[in-house]
Amino acid sequence: WRELQQAGAKIVDNKPSEIAAAIELFLTDDQLRQTSAERGRNYVAEWLGAENVASGYENLYRTAIERGLVSA
Repeated sequence: WRELQQAGAKIVDNKPSEIAAAIELFLTDDQLRQTSAERGRNYVAEWLGAENVASGYENLYRTAIERGLVSA
């Protein structure tokens, strides 16, 4: 969960009161909302950008070929 928190997510227990409190906090704290949104955008751009995703698939396929799971 640490990565999600670093990306701006608010992690709470699966209890209605905690979920409601987290939602209320985001609705009432403009700075928190803006900071969390910015961190979330940065996380997505870094980890889910086209270059990073393509590199991940390339590594996956390379490993599969090296282990003989698929032929080249």
